[in-house]
Amino acid sequence: IYTLSLHDALPILVIFTDGTVVGLFVLPVGLGTIALAKLLVITTWSAALAVASGALTALVGICLGLPVTGAAGCAGAITLVGVLLGAGALPMAWFATLGRGYLAGIAAALGIVIVTNLAIGLGIGDLIPWATPVLWATPGGNTPPLALLLPLAAGLAGAILTTRSWGRLELGNR
Repeated sequence: IYTLSLHDALPILVIFTDGTVVGLFVLPVGLGTIALAKLLVITTWSAALAVASGALTALVGICLGLPVTGAAGCAGAITLVGVLLGAGALPMAWFATLGRGYLAGIAAALGIVIVTNLAIGLGIGDLIPWATPVLWATPGGNTPPLALLLPLAAGLAGAILTTRSWGRLELGNR
C-alpha cells in the first residue's frame, strides 16, 4: 500500500500556492484515456459490489447457522463469481461505442444472455465466458478452474477494444 508523505505532497502544494495549477488543465487528455478511466471506475464498482455481496451473504449464512469456515468459502465463491461477471461485462462498452449509444450495449448484453442460455442448454456452457463463473460455482458442476480465465480474457479484450475505439473517435462522424 502506498502512502502519501509530505515529501510527495510538496510538489502538489507548490502548484497550488504558486497559482500554476491552471496549467494542469491545459494538458490534453485523449479520449482513449477517458475511456480507460471509465472502464476502471466500472470495474472498481463491480468488484466492490461483488465483495459486499459475498460479505453480506456470509453474514446472513452465519446468522442462519452456517459455520464460519463454510461462510468464508461461500463469500469467496460469490465474490469471485461477481468479479468475473463484472469483468465479462466490459465488452458491452465496445458494442455501445460501435453503436454510438447505450442501446447497442443493451442489445449486445441481451444477445449474450440468450446465447449463453442456449449454450448451457446444449451442454457447451463451459466454452462461454459469461457462463463459466456460475457453472464453476454450481455444486456438482465439472467446470475446470482454468475456464475462469475466459471472462477475464473477454473483459480484457473489451477494455482494449473500447479504449482503442475511443482513441480514434471523431465528433460528428459515424
